[in-house]
Amino acid sequence: MKPHILQAVYLKLKFTLRYIDVEEIMKMREINVDHATIQGWVYKFNTFFEAKMNR
Repeated sequence: MKPHILQAVYLKLKFTLRYIDVEEIMKMREINVDHATIQGWVYKFNTFFEAKMNR
């Protein structure tokens, strides 16, 4: 998994931000990604991250 995907999903799940907020944070880090794409990543990798975060 690419680092920017990990970062976006982590921000969304850990800090319960809105998808648009995560998009803005990623833009500040010079990674242009749409909030709809971030939403897709969260749906796809949600169970993986929750298992890792609960350990």
